[in-house]
Amino acid sequence: MSQLRLLNDLAGAGLITSTDKEEIIKKQWETGEPIEKILLDGGYISEDSLLNFISRKYRIPFVSLRNIEVDREATYHIPSYLARKLGLIPVRRINSSLVIAVSEPFNETLLSELRRVTDLKPIPLLVRKREIEEAIDEFYEAKKEAPEKPLKTRIQELEKQELSGSFERYIVGKGNQKVYRLAMAFIKGEIKDLLIVGDPGTGKSFTLGALKEALEKEGRKVMALSIPDLETHINRFRGGSGIADLRDYLTSYEVLLLDEIEYLQNKPHLQDEVEILLEKYMQKGHQIAATSLLKPSELKGVRAKLISLLSSMIEVEIGELDRDMAMRYLSQNDLTTQEIEAILGENPRTFRDLEGILKRVLAIKKYLSSGF
Repeated sequence: MSQLRLLNDLAGAGLITSTDKEEIIKKQWETGEPIEKILLDGGYISEDSLLNFISRKYRIPFVSLRNIEVDREATYHIPSYLARKLGLIPVRRINSSLVIAVSEPFNETLLSELRRVTDLKPIPLLVRKREIEEAIDEFYEAKKEAPEKPLKTRIQELEKQELSGSFERYIVGKGNQKVYRLAMAFIKGEIKDLLIVGDPGTGKSFTLGALKEALEKEGRKVMALSIPDLETHINRFRGGSGIADLRDYLTSYEVLLLDEIEYLQNKPHLQDEVEILLEKYMQKGHQIAATSLLKPSELKGVRAKLISLLSSMIEVEIGELDRDMAMRYLSQNDLTTQEIEAILGENPRTFRDLEGILKRVLAIKKYLSSGF
């Protein structure tokens, strides 16, 4: 967003004069300070008036940190020195995005600085400067003053990552029978690596979770992580020997399961770690299974060597849900024949689609049976 655009819009709304605008531009050229800081320090406009205007004009939510919870995990993505320098604090991570509280959204150095330390897409929230400073003191100072947890404790926290699935509840049909056969071969150790590719909701992650459960029942040592979770841990282990310790630990397992490979796109530092993991597992002759929305050749912004490693794995595509699979899934629930036919009539393409329709039907059924 352009600082000049902000000044023009403020002048157009009558919140500053044309003379104010020229003075502010001159000060910005002389000092290099952000426009928002010059506006407030010079008394041209109050902070609340400025933030309310930016919120309305540019559709950025204006909130108070006293009314929302800052996720401590999110603060690991931005180092404290940069948080103080830019006057921001991470609030929450949502998949590949990072929600950030800022008071100077037109600060032109903000985005370029953020790109140096994180691959996550920033989503801004407007917050008063004082509240951001208080939050930085609370969260970053707390991390600084508190003794770092021992590596063993931090590793135990990493092991808590859940990847649910079970072959006892696995419904095999035309779309996934090849995946199922290869999964069985993987459990028996007949194949060393497996890459499951398919659309969202087709059961890729469930299959990976089922592999984890089956292998652990056989006493195998399994590390299962989604790529977003791996990124979070890499950020937490940065500094000192942390990353080296994390690498040693992750490569000490017999089986590595990686979910959501597509999140590696355009994330060089994360690709480095995954490349190291894959190479070490392959060199040791250990097993690797992974899932991805995209085939290796379709991944964008991923280096050639990592593409080559992923392409060397046995690739299998998981297909759409067929009527027979959907019927068997629905028969596990307390539904009438008419209700099952009504659900199938909506032509669900994936298990995710089917679960969504089923939840809606069950909710309506519960409501009607309650007598309201």
